Amino acid sequence: MIGPIDYDPDQLKQFFSTELQNPQALFNKYLTMVQQSIDFDTGLSTPVRVGHITLIRKFQKYFDFPYFDQENQQKIAAILTSILEKGCELDVDAAGLRKEFCGESYPDAKILRQAVALQVPMTYGSDAHEVADLGLAYDELAASVHQKHENFNE
Repeated sequence: MIGPIDYDPDQLKQFFSTELQNPQALFNKYLTMVQQSIDFDTGLSTPVRVGHITLIRKFQKYFDFPYFDQENQQKIAAILTSILEKGCELDVDAAGLRKEFCGESYPDAKILRQAVALQVPMTYGSDAHEVADLGLAYDELAASVHQKHENFNE
């Protein structure tokens, strides 16, 4: 099923009510789709930016989602490795920091530290829909990876 996961909690509930009964299964399904998107051959010769790898947690506070279990953390590690091996870049998106029911970047600080350890190229994104949001939380995100890492592109 294709349905919106990021408009509002009610739509997420409407389209994924069964999956919401088991958040880890919902996360697993989402992460599988992220991996499939990375594996898809775009035919492009330039680096492709992979973004929103943890967007499925956008309404975590609303639904009281747990953190990723061990299986899903392994999927995330595999996603980061694939991004690196395919010559892609990880989009580090600050939008979740300003979302009422999220409160973290996409991906969060823990996953960003994993990406740094793997030397995954990263590009900051504010997902700005308004001029006021340009550059949102750039310094905070850079600090969350413990430095302005050389692979963190502006």
